[in-house]
Formats: sequence, structure tokens, C-alpha cells
Amino acid sequence: MYSDQKEGLHSEGENGEPKYYYVHSNVPNDTAVRLGVPSLTHRLLDPDELSIEEEFGQEEKLTTRLNRLLEDYNDGLSVLTELVKIADAAGATEVKFLYDERTNKDAMTCLIDEGMKKCQGPALWVYSDATFKDEDFVNITKLNEATKVHYTEKIGRFGLGFNAVYNITDVPMFVSKNYFFILDPNTSHLGTAIKDTRKPGMKINLNKNVRNLQTFKNQFKPFNGVFGCDLSLDREDYSYDGTLFRFPLRTREQAAVSEIRKKFYDEHEIRKLFEMFLEKANTVLLFTQNVFRVGMYFLPKSLEQNIQPLPMFQVNKSLAQGGILRELSFPIALADTSNKLSAEQKKLLVQSNFFQASSKVKILSKSKRVKPTEFPESSIVVDVECVLTQCGVSFFKKRSPLEENVKAG
Repeated sequence: MYSDQKEGLHSEGENGEPKYYYVHSNVPNDTAVRLGVPSLTHRLLDPDELSIEEEFGQEEKLTTRLNRLLEDYNDGLSVLTELVKIADAAGATEVKFLYDERTNKDAMTCLIDEGMKKCQGPALWVYSDATFKDEDFVNITKLNEATKVHYTEKIGRFGLGFNAVYNITDVPMFVSKNYFFILDPNTSHLGTAIKDTRKPGMKINLNKNVRNLQTFKNQFKPFNGVFGCDLSLDREDYSYDGTLFRFPLRTREQAAVSEIRKKFYDEHEIRKLFEMFLEKANTVLLFTQNVFRVGMYFLPKSLEQNIQPLPMFQVNKSLAQGGILRELSFPIALADTSNKLSAEQKKLLVQSNFFQASSKVKILSKSKRVKPTEFPESSIVVDVECVLTQCGVSFFKKRSPLEENVKAG
């Protein structure tokens, strides 16, 4: 094979014998390609080598279809609200948005492909405290309504909703548990690392062949230190307790050639996006079943080495005093994320899971275990508190911190 990476592959076999052989350094890479010699990247990303369990990507023809789908999600605000819905469907209780200004100029080598350099700059991060289940990983790649459409207990549409992120990025990536994902519908950033252009993305098990993964260590570097994430690849039992999305903002250069969207995103556009969320924040959590807190954070360039996101805004939902007017008596199964919550917070989530109760009644009515007319009833009053910090005042250029309490039934 020929080397297309500055750092080589650990190529010894189990008995110390060479597992791979490099072509002579005098042989140009172009010549090696013409002769059909595989590259180092191909070897590392081969399922037998990197233990990538599958080529991971949205299986339909993407760029044209995504462009049409974005017509339904083109107001900017849908990017954030749909991500809250996805987190809620996964059982998350908390969501955090982070605008990251860092350019990561010290992480431009040791990448999966040269094209990924364009994805190392400023980004929007989205954290939720729920890890994805196997069906979540499948659903998020669907252009159609995915398996979740059959369950009324879920709000939003997992696959369709996720596609809203292509308003701001061409290459979404995320980590959940021990899996790292990259999607590249344009097939212009992962380059030759994509084996099947019909599935333009990859799923990497972070706990297999870690030494080989270290060849691409800077691909993971921007994740280190963000909301407790550590992808330094120094152990083989890593599991991220939650889900962390990174959406590299589409640059002016990328927008010019993108087949998905021609709009680029910079600080000005992100500020507009966040401001739209602020204006609707007091209603965003009214129908969530699990998420009761959403925060906004900022990571300026000046904190390139000291990764401490600055809190700007937070909206919280809580049960008002005497807020249970009509109790939901149907048994509700809360997500594992609720284990860390107080009794009062759990009570809020139980009463908020009206869709789950309705879904179970629908299923039971088909088997005639309950009458179709016996729909669950519930009525609650919640307090919604919105708080803007001093950092938020500066970022949004508002006159004073915002403190707003809203009651909703």
C-alpha cells in the first residue's frame, strides 16, 4: 500500500511479522493509484481493519432530495426545535446548544481525508443527556418518516427532522456511546474514504483497533473537552454518556459548490438563529415529554485551549404549585435519564408523557383490552422560566439580562 497520511500504520501482526507492506518512497502516489495499490486510509477504514461495522449514511440519493426537503425546514428555527424533538424522542431531559468559534488550526493534519480540513472550523454543537438506541441510529439516516412514525408516543419525525441540520452544515457528525458517525451527502469531504457513494458516511467503533484510529487523531480532537467528551483515543473501553452532535458551519467556499444548500453560516447567521429560538423559548418545551431544560452556550476563539463553554441562556420547565389539575392515571415508563432526577421532576415527566399513554391505549384497543373510547385524560399547569446571563446580554447585544416566567396549562 502507499501512505497518504503523515503518520504511518502500526503494521506488525500478532507474531511481530509485517502485516502490511508499503511501496517504495520513490514511487509517486499517483503511480500507486494507477497500479491499483490501496492507500493507508483505505486499509485503516476497511471494515476488517478499523472494525467499522457498516458504511453509515443516508441510503437514498441525497443532495437533490435534501435540497427539496429543506423547503419545509428553511426558517432556521427548525434546526434547533427539531433537534430538541429528536432529543426528547431519545429520552433526554436536557439539551445544550453551543456556538463554537474555534478554528482548530492545530488540528489540520491526521484527518480521515484532506477534504475534512474544511470541517474543522467554527461549529454548532448540540448535546443531550440520552444515549442513542440501535433504532435511533437507524432512524436518523432515514429521509422518510422512519420507524418512529408508527408510534404516537413520539413528537416530531426522527429522520425528516434531522435533515433540518443541512440548513447550516454539509457534514454532520456525532458521537453516542462508543460510536462516532460522519455523514457526507456531497461525497466531497470524506473523499476516497467513502466506499459506496449511495451510503456517504461512516460509523466507527471507538473501542476497536484504537491504535489505528490514532492515525486520524485530529479528526476527533475538536470533541475533546466539549460537554464532558474525551476522544483522545487512549483507552479501549470508552463510552460517551449522552449524544453530542457537531455541525461544522457551511463556509462561503463550501456553499458555492454544495448541492444541498447555497447558504453559508457565520457568526451573524448563528446569532440570528439563536435569537429566533429566544423569541420562541417560552413555548418550545410545552409539549416535550422528557426534555425540561435547554441551554445556550458560547465558546469564543480566545478559549481555544481552555475549553469552558460560557452559559448565555437557559429555559426551564417545572410543575407549577398545585399544577396537576387532572392526573394522568395511565402507567408511564420513564427513560433511564430520569434516574438522576428529583421526585418532583419525575412527577412532571410522568404527567407530560400524554403521547406515550395515548399510544399504549391505541395498541391495547386493537387487542380489545381497553375500549377505544377510553382515552387517557390529563391537565397540568407548568412554569416556564427563561434566563439570559450577562454573557448572553453581550452576545445578543441586549440591554439587560432576561428573566421571564410563563405559566402554561
